[in-house]
Amino acid sequence: MSSLLTLLSLQPHALVNSVRQGKTPPPLDKRSVGLYNVTPWKTAGRNAHAEEHYERVKDFDFVIRNVRFNNKTDDKRFDTALKDVDNELTAAQNFSPAKSMILRIDFWDGEERFKSTPQNSSVYAKRIDRVLSAINWKNASLIGVCLSEENVPQRDGRAEVLRELFDYVHQHYSGLPVYQWFTPNTSVPGTFEGVTVPADGWIIDPYTLSKEMYPDARYHLGADPYVTILKKYLATGKPVIDVLWASDIRPQWFDPSHPDNKRGINEWEIMEHQFQVNQQYNIPSAFYWMAATGKESHPDTPFFGLKGGVPILQQINNKVLDFIRRAHN
Repeated sequence: MSSLLTLLSLQPHALVNSVRQGKTPPPLDKRSVGLYNVTPWKTAGRNAHAEEHYERVKDFDFVIRNVRFNNKTDDKRFDTALKDVDNELTAAQNFSPAKSMILRIDFWDGEERFKSTPQNSSVYAKRIDRVLSAINWKNASLIGVCLSEENVPQRDGRAEVLRELFDYVHQHYSGLPVYQWFTPNTSVPGTFEGVTVPADGWIIDPYTLSKEMYPDARYHLGADPYVTILKKYLATGKPVIDVLWASDIRPQWFDPSHPDNKRGINEWEIMEHQFQVNQQYNIPSAFYWMAATGKESHPDTPFFGLKGGVPILQQINNKVLDFIRRAHN
């Protein structure tokens, strides 16, 4: 590891924010584990989830919290969701040390994320205002917002929209860090269509990134594509969070011999390797920890316990619990 990357990997996962209110959570680092989608701690307000759910997720330190909001979102339902977020931020302050939240604000309607040209950035800026005006965004447990997720910055002016939204948050919510999240696996910080996308921090989720999936002869990512990609993010000097796959909604990913696993993905090896590298580079790990439901309209859920479930889910549960234990030790 070069001296520059050594320095970057040892920097704590913290961003300066002069307007924080309340207890400042500890910086995110290799000892921190996070949950993607829903908040893992109880709130003082409504508690709609079963006790077994909270027992499963009780040891998480931070959350990448989803807020889904598009043109079809019912106002009353969205008001309730935002009240939940505000209650969760209040509750995060009651822990010692305080818990952390990154709020992922959804933008794209339908296929905007992948295929169609985005709308004017002012449309999405209004959604940012709609969310942040309904919560105490100065709560110290809110360590940042993320501009949607798995954005494809390479086409249709999307990079410019992300740049403008980054600037908008900085201008109107001073001191609130902004995270960017790209896709596919091999996307890295850079210039897209002449636009360099700025960020205060990065979220990545290279769920299937391995040397088997991305051979060096074709992709030129070296013998360890994950390390290559991670170093490109670390070289920006901004903190990085890695999201690991932990769901049985695609069980074939855990079995390279499965007839539906055409590319020979071995998710067990990918999870383990990424976690070990994250520990080496002082990177916090988060988990897409979901259970398949078998329902076409709602194929997976974040609300489930450790007991029961199909064998593959039980194995995944044990693996995530092992990661949490190792990170905290």
